[in-house]
Amino acid sequence: MALTYVGCFEEPYYNPLFYKVYLDYRSQIDWNTYPDMSHVIQACAQAAVARQYTYFAITNYGVCVWGPDGHTVSSTRQADSWCFYGLGGPWLVSVYKIENPVAGKMPVSENYLLPGTASELKLNSRLCILVLSSFQNFSKRLIME
Repeated sequence: MALTYVGCFEEPYYNPLFYKVYLDYRSQIDWNTYPDMSHVIQACAQAAVARQYTYFAITNYGVCVWGPDGHTVSSTRQADSWCFYGLGGPWLVSVYKIENPVAGKMPVSENYLLPGTASELKLNSRLCILVLSSFQNFSKRLIME
């Protein structure tokens, strides 16, 4: 089986292409492997193959999602570059295509084509950390008031 990264796309909450959650992997992420998040992508891909999906997406940093019209994403959605290490983000999906799926057959050593260059990934992760810390500070202020 080959896995192709299609891209990072905006996914509006009011009209998502990928609306069916089939695996929420966020609680199982091994952050010791950061920035290599291929184990999350692999888990989503294996679960997608078991369901006979040819396209799937990851959103919100580890939620595996699917929709029957996912194959139209590149022609119907605005491309974006802010997906977090191939794991999407808020209102963003990292989209993957499975070529030649074979249920249950996906070697751990398979290499994944992750989005962006190393410098882009570093920039995206810094921005994400900045956004998350700003949100945490904002939420603390709300709670205290």
